[in-house]
Amino acid sequence: MPYGSNPRTIQIQIENQEACMIFPSEDQPPEMRGQAALIVKYPTSIQIQGNMYNYFVLWVDQDHISEISSTFSFLS
Repeated sequence: MPYGSNPRTIQIQIENQEACMIFPSEDQPPEMRGQAALIVKYPTSIQIQGNMYNYFVLWVDQDHISEISSTFSFLS
């Protein structure tokens, strides 16, 4: 349970793509140090070293995730 026993998930849209932010609960393990996650569906799947990926995942501290998600964009 890297985000604790009761993480808060917020569904959002970024550049018309499904996305969500995961905020940790108070009982998050101390070694995670307030880590949160931003997950955004790629407009089209991408291939990296032979593996296909459908989602971009960014691990970031919970104090900055909202600010980062508001400025996130895919490069063409």
